[in-house]
Amino acid sequence: MKQIIILILIIGLSACKILHKKNTNYNIYIENDFLYSIINNRYVGSDTLITDYHESGEIKGFGRYAIDNCDQVSNLKIGEWTEYYENSQIKSKGEYCISTYIQCCFGGYCRQYINYKKGNWKYYYSNGELKATGNYDNNTKHINTSCEGGDTLQFHEISEDKWKCFDESGSNIAIDNSIRFELEKIITVGENITETIWLDSISRNELMWDWN
Repeated sequence: MKQIIILILIIGLSACKILHKKNTNYNIYIENDFLYSIINNRYVGSDTLITDYHESGEIKGFGRYAIDNCDQVSNLKIGEWTEYYENSQIKSKGEYCISTYIQCCFGGYCRQYINYKKGNWKYYYSNGELKATGNYDNNTKHINTSCEGGDTLQFHEISEDKWKCFDESGSNIAIDNSIRFELEKIITVGENITETIWLDSISRNELMWDWN
């Protein structure tokens, strides 16, 4: 009986893996294809409310994570999130969405999933002063990947006329590259790895990798 139960579990896990590999539209196999339910760049799958904590025990973030089609809680944030510094001051607040693109991995094609930001966001310094606030533009853009020809990606970017930035004393300042990186960086979640990337919309259409 024990052997039968183990066999059923193995078959079930394998079926879940295979279900998300075949892409009938392209007639090729793509690892993690259809792992999340995304229709017209909108996540329509399940999620769960979670509180993240710093190692010190202080709250790091509060919001929802997407649940994949194998019923596993992911690292992909969805919906409204509030994030905090270790001193309990709010760090940022806004809405996350999920998008996807195809990368070429060691075993062939694999689908990557990213978090991008939508709508109005607010960012703060650790002293509680407002750092930046504004509304994101959401666009679909061609990007270079490890696959020949690249892919398209739904992502967020900032228009300077829609954003206001401040220094720690509350004075208005211009958007420099360090602030732009913080506002435009996105999280991509692949198999066994999470990365922070920046789509540099100023100078070139390529992914800049900042490994975590």
